[in-house]
Amino acid sequence: MSNQTPPAPPGWNKTIKDLFEEANKSASAVGPPEVDRARDYERRLIPAGTRFPKKGDVYEAAEDLQVDYLTSWAAPFTGGGTGTLKRGERVIVDQDILLQAHSRLCEAD
Repeated sequence: MSNQTPPAPPGWNKTIKDLFEEANKSASAVGPPEVDRARDYERRLIPAGTRFPKKGDVYEAAEDLQVDYLTSWAAPFTGGGTGTLKRGERVIVDQDILLQAHSRLCEAD
C-alpha cells in the first residue's frame, strides 16, 4: 500500500470487482483510496511463489474465454470493454510491469 493511502478499515475484504459492482448499483464513482485498498487486498490473496507473466510469454486460450480489456492510447483516454478470446487464440505479453500486477499489457499473436 502506498504511503499516501489511509489504512483500510478492519476486516476490509473488497475486491476491485466488488467496488465496481457497488458503484454500478449506486451510480457512484470508484477511485482512491478504495481501489488501492482493494488492490492490496487482492495481492494478499496471491499465494507466495506465484509466477507472474513476463514480457514475451505467449498464452493460448484452451477454451473460449471472456476477458475484460482496456485500450491504451497516447492521449489522456482509456477505453475498454469485454470480449471473447476464442479457443486457440493467443496473446503475447508486451512488456514487464509491476510485480504482482493483476493485469498485463498484451497484443494479439
